[in-house]
Amino acid sequence: MKKKGVLITTMALALVLALGLAYSEKALSAEPILIKYADPSKPNTDRTQAAEDTMREIEKRTGGQVKHEFYWSQSLLKAKDVLKGIQAGTCDAGDATAVIYQKARFPIWQFIQLLFIGGVDQYAVTKACNELYDANPILKKEFDDQGVQLLSTTALTPTIIMSKKSLRDVEDFKGLRIRARGSVSKWVASLGAAPNPMSFYEVPEALARGVLDATQSYVYASHAYKHHEHCKYLPLHGISHIFVDYWINLNTLNRMPPDVRKIYLDTWRDFYLGQCVKYHDRAREKHLSDFREAGVNIYTLTPDQLAKWKEAAKPMHEEYYKEMEKKGVDGRKIVAEYQALYDKYERK
Repeated sequence: MKKKGVLITTMALALVLALGLAYSEKALSAEPILIKYADPSKPNTDRTQAAEDTMREIEKRTGGQVKHEFYWSQSLLKAKDVLKGIQAGTCDAGDATAVIYQKARFPIWQFIQLLFIGGVDQYAVTKACNELYDANPILKKEFDDQGVQLLSTTALTPTIIMSKKSLRDVEDFKGLRIRARGSVSKWVASLGAAPNPMSFYEVPEALARGVLDATQSYVYASHAYKHHEHCKYLPLHGISHIFVDYWINLNTLNRMPPDVRKIYLDTWRDFYLGQCVKYHDRAREKHLSDFREAGVNIYTLTPDQLAKWKEAAKPMHEEYYKEMEKKGVDGRKIVAEYQALYDKYERK
């Protein structure tokens, strides 16, 4: 009888332990996957708000199986270090801006910074680039070789030129002192202007003092730095694009159950783009309205004038094509594929 009692007690303890262990395992499995997200920009900008909205949406779509911890304004990693940080696991995901900052790693993707390709529609640029990544094995490999997973590319806003005088014909550039860098610097120099690579923060004073006649900029940046107080002319043609990219650490991604992983990737592709375009379009409309109220002449070029601007940029295209030939890559084909996709998705 005593032995029977001991046996019952032992079985009861075993059952309690088994139930407790099962409960612990269930509780452990219910713990959300925490994603540390790093971004060099401050929160509540058009782009960063769209990114945060996207990650909040992922949290909702996964029923809380994924949570995010945000590190804005380079608080975790400097802008140029975010890609390395994602690779090393210092953070799990982030905006790396790698194509711009680390050109040597992404020589083929540099096509996106060629002047006067694609157009000014942010939606079409981003859709085209994401689709190129999915469909073009050469471009996909260059990104995948980084050992991280692309979440989405993003075209933020086209490069513009604001000036103190009307710029329509290529001859209008001659003798002007223009704050410009990179390919834009080469382009304005080919038109007879004097490019100045001064930092962006110096531009307002340089315009006020007459040191500059015009500046390479972006609508939102010119609005923030009040370039319209001195520059009353804005030809509304995109010259090139600011291009950023979002990535996630592969180990972090692979920790997710397959259904959660799919939600994570799909949400970055569909929901993010919609949010980003919504915020961008709204801000751009307001900034252009403020420019007009300040007396800025916002105008478009004639087809002939625009064709001459584009013609002056062709030598920079040829430089890219020659560099690609050395790598056995058909750069002209890549640009043509991009242009076709842009035309397909452009909002009319």
